[in-house]
Amino acid sequence: MRSYGAVGDGKKDDTTALQAALDAAGGGRLRAPAGRTFLISRPLTVRRTNASIDFGGSTVKLSGGQHGPMLRVVASHVLIQRLRLDGSRGSGGAANGIEWQATRGELRSSRLVAIGGSGVVVDTSRASLNCTRVHVSDCRSGRGTSAGFYCGAGTLRTVRCRATFCEHAGFLFDRGCSPNSQLDGTSGRNAIGALLLGRAGGRVKRFSAQDDERFGLVLSEAASHWRCDYVQASRIGESVRNYGGTGVELFWRNRHNSFRTVICRSNPGYGLALANGSSDNRFDRVVCDGRGAFDSDPGITITSGSHRNLIRRATVIRHSVGVRFGEDDPTPNERNQIGQVTVVDGGWSGIRFESGRGNQIGRARVINCWCADDTFPGVVAFGNRATWNSISYLDQRYDQRTALRWAIPPAFAVHCAPQATKNRVRAGRARGWKIARVKDENGTNMIALSS
Repeated sequence: MRSYGAVGDGKKDDTTALQAALDAAGGGRLRAPAGRTFLISRPLTVRRTNASIDFGGSTVKLSGGQHGPMLRVVASHVLIQRLRLDGSRGSGGAANGIEWQATRGELRSSRLVAIGGSGVVVDTSRASLNCTRVHVSDCRSGRGTSAGFYCGAGTLRTVRCRATFCEHAGFLFDRGCSPNSQLDGTSGRNAIGALLLGRAGGRVKRFSAQDDERFGLVLSEAASHWRCDYVQASRIGESVRNYGGTGVELFWRNRHNSFRTVICRSNPGYGLALANGSSDNRFDRVVCDGRGAFDSDPGITITSGSHRNLIRRATVIRHSVGVRFGEDDPTPNERNQIGQVTVVDGGWSGIRFESGRGNQIGRARVINCWCADDTFPGVVAFGNRATWNSISYLDQRYDQRTALRWAIPPAFAVHCAPQATKNRVRAGRARGWKIARVKDENGTNMIALSS
């Protein structure tokens, strides 16, 4: 780049020299010296195919209030690596970092900081970009719309990428993204760690969110057919003291998504929430561990007309309620299934069926849970208009010596409210306190429980 007149002293405007170098780079290699800062005042464009551009770790910095992208790639088969892009957001810079509009692109080992829009943007249907070891930080438009990595159309694949301090989401895959898109990365201190809206699906290979402000991973706006191998969300909302900080949520009409492993730790809100008509989703393994959080909502909640979801195995530790079907919404939730669940140290019941019909739990272990809420006085509670719900086998234990120090022995092992009808606990046992009582206020429920 220096042979085309680029100085890189952080003072001279190098826009013209850099553009000339990029225009000459087709079919060959273009290199920058390490440790330099190249100022630009208008967008740079990569127009030549088969270009390999190595910035050597040097910085390209925006010098003015530019409103277009700092770097636009319109040629195919382009590789850019070891680039540090500084959007000078604090000095009035208001531009996306990189907009990729061509096929078979690669961005490697780069960092984008202080961007006045979104960091890496793929937003045309023919575009495809692989990002490897790219870190995007501090993307803020002032309108709440900026993301670290944004795919509105085309294909974006991230590998070991990271997004931090972005005002909207660390990773955002919008409705038009290709099903070949992939998320592999980590997030921290974004409003949302990752937001998936794509209706044709994609793949989440491995994603870890830590201390994002509101959610770790959210699927919304009918996002469907996503394949998620491993998702972990920890301490969501901790830094901003968000009492509703939730690990993973399927928010609105999300269908036919599959998850192998979901791990949610120390989140003050929900661990896993399925809401607003999110149906026909599958989870192989779910762990919601609330220990260390400053507040607690239910570990797993299925509510607001969500049907036919399947969770094969689940463990919930120290959430307010272990599993909750229906919550503050009379819309029924039908035929959801949990194969095996273990709930430990729940303070407002271990398992609650509050509304819905035909929801099933295969085998439930409920350990040292109690009932601090008089509305649902049973460790297992069938409430409101819950009907035809069932637990095949219930193993319930309470030991004051190992329970939390503020716990009190529960009033009832199983309680059925006056409007709860035809629910069943087919077999099981309750033990560990003086009288393991069952109360059926309707008289139509069948509870087979020994004490």
